[in-house]
Amino acid sequence: MTMLEVSEGGTISAQALKQITAGGDGVGLRTYDPGYTNTSAVISHISFIDGDKGILRYRGYPIEELTEASYLESAFLVLYGNLPSR
Repeated sequence: MTMLEVSEGGTISAQALKQITAGGDGVGLRTYDPGYTNTSAVISHISFIDGDKGILRYRGYPIEELTEASYLESAFLVLYGNLPSR
């Protein structure tokens, strides 16, 4: 059993979460903190980030592909969850 050190303020280091594995992939928990004001561990079905491997996906689409999409195609993706068929 893994023990995580808790500070006097009741917090833990985000890096310590990597010791906790969820699911069968053996990958430790990750943190999401959009404004660096709080840290929450989440599993997202909308975006995927693996900074070590340089992977960034939104709704399964590689970000490189989305940079070539038009404004309307991007808006469609945000609203409906997929790119429009051509």
